[in-house]
Amino acid sequence: MDNEYEYDDVEQENVAGFNRASVNLPESVMIRVQKHAERTNEKTDVVLDFFLESIKKDYGCDNPHEEDEDLLIDWFEQCYVQLRRATVSGGSNSTAFVGCFIGVDGNKRDRRVNMVRRAQRDFTMDPNAAIDSGKIGVYEKAGEFWKIATVNDSLETVEPVDSPPSMGFLADGQYICLLGSTTGRPMAKELMGRHYFFLGNEENKFESEILLWRVDATGDDVDMEVKIGEPCKIFVRPPNENAPEAYRDILGTGYGFSEKIDYTDSFVSESERRFLHPSKYLVSKDMHNLFTPLEDLDEAYESLSRTFEINGEQGRSGPVVITKGTVNRLSTEARETQYDQSGKNYVFNLTSVALQSQYGEGRAAEVGCWVSGACHDLTKPFVARDEDSEVEWAEKSTVYVIGRVGVSVKDNERVAKLTVFGVYADPRRIRPRIGGGNTGQEQFN
Repeated sequence: MDNEYEYDDVEQENVAGFNRASVNLPESVMIRVQKHAERTNEKTDVVLDFFLESIKKDYGCDNPHEEDEDLLIDWFEQCYVQLRRATVSGGSNSTAFVGCFIGVDGNKRDRRVNMVRRAQRDFTMDPNAAIDSGKIGVYEKAGEFWKIATVNDSLETVEPVDSPPSMGFLADGQYICLLGSTTGRPMAKELMGRHYFFLGNEENKFESEILLWRVDATGDDVDMEVKIGEPCKIFVRPPNENAPEAYRDILGTGYGFSEKIDYTDSFVSESERRFLHPSKYLVSKDMHNLFTPLEDLDEAYESLSRTFEINGEQGRSGPVVITKGTVNRLSTEARETQYDQSGKNYVFNLTSVALQSQYGEGRAAEVGCWVSGACHDLTKPFVARDEDSEVEWAEKSTVYVIGRVGVSVKDNERVAKLTVFGVYADPRRIRPRIGGGNTGQEQFN
């Protein structure tokens, strides 16, 4: 290509599989990068990184310097719309929420699986109507490369016809794809998402009502790390007013959401910030209704569980609660399991004087806590944060646990258990672990 601009940066990190110093882009594209950076008060390398990540994810472009200049310009124009939603302010359709993350769902799921199924059904039933809806494109062979027929246009690709198209899926023997409702451009057929639990509210409502929300992190943010219990501000999309009841607690996110999380307590007055300390905030019944003592978990399961039906079978799901207890059994070694997406989980047990008094001595006087691989990898449940350092904790530590209540039967007696979403360990309430994995009694000598 003519008039190529070689972008160089002292930071030689890889971005979306590229090394910035090796990416040659036309001057016309780099001018757009620079101008957009100036308009949004963003760093040039951030704008460029976003563009490179976008074209790799959306169009499978591994070698941008091999693409036509006009195609790169079109891709950048599409990317510009997305990038405005991902600026520091969170975008015009985003709202500032304040509070803290308290956990992470152990499972991630494909958010577009139902869209793909509907597209396959609609195209099979009436191909013309499906295309006219503007939601579906059809792949056609155009010489050596695929092109996509849409309601208004025919979109060229650089994907060879001897391989399945990267965004295509079969319907009635033909490859079709999803189209963006605003851009009309093809979308990836999969978008993985994971729910992160957030305790807080919109910034202007925080002092009057604190609620539990599910933040729907998708794409590159699906495996983001969060700090449990630490006050922060996030930018999300509140649920629609007409959303079904089961989805009214879900907050949507935009591209680059994790990079815009601001860990701060500045959203309350200086005199009130002490109440945001996790050891107070997580257990305060004046602020929220999630805290449940260990000895009341069984009752909470009975009174707050919800029932549901899947494939004709009835199920029951316990409430999400915050509780507190002393760890009397701990294993920080991963256990292999087929029931966790990561293939591993961890376990520890909680007890308290009140629980032991309720049940007496024996196995029923403790609550089993099951930690998913995702919770372990993304929230660091077995460490206490002390300013900039992290301290591993041992048995006999007092910790705050966020999870979903369940029940099990031991020795013919029903006892509560927890599927753990997050753990907060206060540095002043833990016993430091010696040796980074020793759970024996000798660590206390």
